[in-house]
Amino acid sequence: MDIKEDINDINLSFINKYKDKQLEEEDINKIIKYYLKILTNDNNYETSFESYYHIESSTISIEEYLKRLIELLDISQNLIIISLIYIDRLKIKFNYNNFHKLLLTSLLITNKFLEDDNITNNYWANYGGIPLDYLNKLEIKFLKKINYILYVNEEEFIKKYEEIFLV
Repeated sequence: MDIKEDINDINLSFINKYKDKQLEEEDINKIIKYYLKILTNDNNYETSFESYYHIESSTISIEEYLKRLIELLDISQNLIIISLIYIDRLKIKFNYNNFHKLLLTSLLITNKFLEDDNITNNYWANYGGIPLDYLNKLEIKFLKKINYILYVNEEEFIKKYEEIFLV
């Protein structure tokens, strides 16, 4: 077993201690509230990454987009929590023009890291409303931006859980 496998085993062993429930309407509303809070945060993060994720205007609100992804892709609570940790690691400015793609990409990467039976990128692209080749490029860019660090420790996980669900 190499070091990468060791880290994955450690990560999954602590995450599996937490009940990974399917999201209910109340949970989804808390998640949406948290995502909208991210969008309104004024920070000094760089903006160079933004243009790659920028879209002219979305025909679907972030709220409806997230609900659609959760429903169609069977996204769980733990997957949301970890994907938000990855989004935090980007340290970029978010806006309504880039957040749909960032959300989709972070959920895709988290799913690949956590789940044994991964949903294909083609499936994600179809339900996310973007071309497969573009999603593949977004995934690579996202991973590079977070330095391929996918490990989440228990403290990070609990902190993010509390920020989202215990407000």
